[in-house]
Amino acid sequence: MKIAHLSISVLLIFTGIIHLITTYAHYDTLTFNSLWFFSGGLWGIFLGYINILAGHNSRRSKINLFLWHSANILSVVFVIMGYTLMPGWQSAFAGFMVVSVALVSLLITFNRFQITSKS
Repeated sequence: MKIAHLSISVLLIFTGIIHLITTYAHYDTLTFNSLWFFSGGLWGIFLGYINILAGHNSRRSKINLFLWHSANILSVVFVIMGYTLMPGWQSAFAGFMVVSVALVSLLITFNRFQITSKS
């Protein structure tokens, strides 16, 4: 489960980097829309880093868990709002990544897929 979480988090980071790079291809001048597009890339990078750092830390304090899950839940809300404003395959792909990383992070936290041996 942690490998899936790490893979999705790294994919979020790479998608954010591509988002940052393509800002200049989509927008010629600095406008509100170009800043919004650029901030979407930064959001992907930061969300990926938060998930990598929090998901693979064996000692998680309650504040770290709260910040980790609140960042994921807020991202799910914003992705759903973004998809309603701009439906398309790019928004659906971002939504799939964000929802899956949020679900996997919750499963990691509550140890749903932990295999225990009876001895």
